[in-house]
Amino acid sequence: MGREFLRRVKRVKQTFDAEGVEIPFPHRTLYFGAASPPELAQMLNEDHSRQRTGS
Repeated sequence: MGREFLRRVKRVKQTFDAEGVEIPFPHRTLYFGAASPPELAQMLNEDHSRQRTGS
């Protein structure tokens, strides 16, 4: 059974390669909440600093 299985897997791989079929590697995405662009974060930080100093 082992050799037959490997032979079939190789044949499937060769067929996929010949047809240009790609199966992407699964990856994990971590989500930490709503992301803001750096420019917006900097603007918000500057506004917060102004509020604290009264400028």
